[in-house]
Amino acid sequence: MINKVLVMADLCRGNQAENAYKLHNLVLPVMKELGVACDVVYSKINLIKNHDDYFQTWKESLLNKDYAHIDALNLNINTAVVGFELPESDTHYLTSKGISWINIAIHPLRFLSDLHFDVQSSFDYDFSKVAASLGEIAFCVSNLKLKHGSWVDHFSKSTLVIFGQSPFDKSVYFDNEFKKLDNYLREIDELSSRHEKVIYRPHPYISCAATDALIIDRYKAQLSSEIDVYRMFASGEISTACSISSSVITEAKEFGVAAVYLEPRARRFGFSINYSRLLNDCLFWKKFLKIEQDVSYLPISSSIPDNFLRETFAYWGYSTPHRSLTNKVDLLSKSFIQNEQQLYKTKSDVEQCKAKAQQAEARALQAEKSLNAMYNSTSWRITAPIRLVSNIKKNLSGLPKIVTFKIKKKVELLLDNSRLFINRRPKFRYIALAVLKPLLVLKKNLNKPYLNQSSEKVVDNDLENLSPRAHQLYVNIKSSIKRHKDN
Repeated sequence: MINKVLVMADLCRGNQAENAYKLHNLVLPVMKELGVACDVVYSKINLIKNHDDYFQTWKESLLNKDYAHIDALNLNINTAVVGFELPESDTHYLTSKGISWINIAIHPLRFLSDLHFDVQSSFDYDFSKVAASLGEIAFCVSNLKLKHGSWVDHFSKSTLVIFGQSPFDKSVYFDNEFKKLDNYLREIDELSSRHEKVIYRPHPYISCAATDALIIDRYKAQLSSEIDVYRMFASGEISTACSISSSVITEAKEFGVAAVYLEPRARRFGFSINYSRLLNDCLFWKKFLKIEQDVSYLPISSSIPDNFLRETFAYWGYSTPHRSLTNKVDLLSKSFIQNEQQLYKTKSDVEQCKAKAQQAEARALQAEKSLNAMYNSTSWRITAPIRLVSNIKKNLSGLPKIVTFKIKKKVELLLDNSRLFINRRPKFRYIALAVLKPLLVLKKNLNKPYLNQSSEKVVDNDLENLSPRAHQLYVNIKSSIKRHKDN
């Protein structure tokens, strides 16, 4: 009897640790029920997620069949292996060592009630009793046709759809190289000649731009961006589908579409194994684990929820109505959160604007109060005549001389009356002098020698603009002032 099971993926391929971890948890309940130890094995390469970082090592493992990574596990006949998409060369090597193994992959019929497995084993076994029946498959196809199709006959015009694949998919590796559609132009030429219309659907995530351009140009193909291939097949508009080795060709046949593998060596899949039925299949586990005693019942599958494998392996291209609704709800939720955040930001901006407006209004009110206080001050009222005279003087420069003369007389009369008004009121005269006292200090500062010299220089510079008569008067006045100072 097997006393230990190791679960692993392709040990030479990157980004496989998660798949090994998931498969370990899928088979662990059976091992617990049967009392067999079960561990998961990862290589360092399995943990590398970036394709560019592991691609060269993986490619070399495809070219050079080296089994050191398996030998390092120290397997013996009491150890069994559960693998996820193990290379055929690895399973052959395990068989040569007498190691019991099963190799599990996701079956290409992804539109069934849940994802199903493709299972290969080191021992002969009839998987038909744990597989999806022809009726189950037909029902799921009919469901999709009723959802996406039409009763109208679409085959009046024959249409070929060419499916592109990832340039570095393991399924396109033949003759020590990764094949492209460029390598199968003769086959595609023959197919396209028998169809009125050609549609090209490149791989939705990883594609070769040069190959895409070649196929579109050579066959005048209509580019399709349809992600949901089941919508294409169920619509009834496709008569033939072809690709190098894509698993989608396996699905096309179930919809009545003629399916063509461009590569004759492309893998063909067997039964689509139902996971819950496989868990309950006592005979299968007895043969795998080499158990001699009777195992009549495994009460495990009753706990499996709907779409369990789809949830585990991220749906693998098929989206259930529940999943589609969930995605829409998620998008609406994200949109709602974004709108809510934007609304919060807008409210915050409005509050900031209101605060700034209130501050500006407060400053304006304060300025208005200060201005009103200045306008109502005694000094402002007392100096009103000075401002009036100053404004009048500014406005006189552009008027005719006769008008200017008359206005000056009026201003002089106004100033004389103002003096009489102030002199007759001692109290008011006292206030006026107190207010004007700072101006007298300013006058004293203006009479300083360096300022007088500067003013004299300005006057001397302006003498040349005087008339002869005015110049003579200026000289006489200056001489009188000098004599007065000397005496």
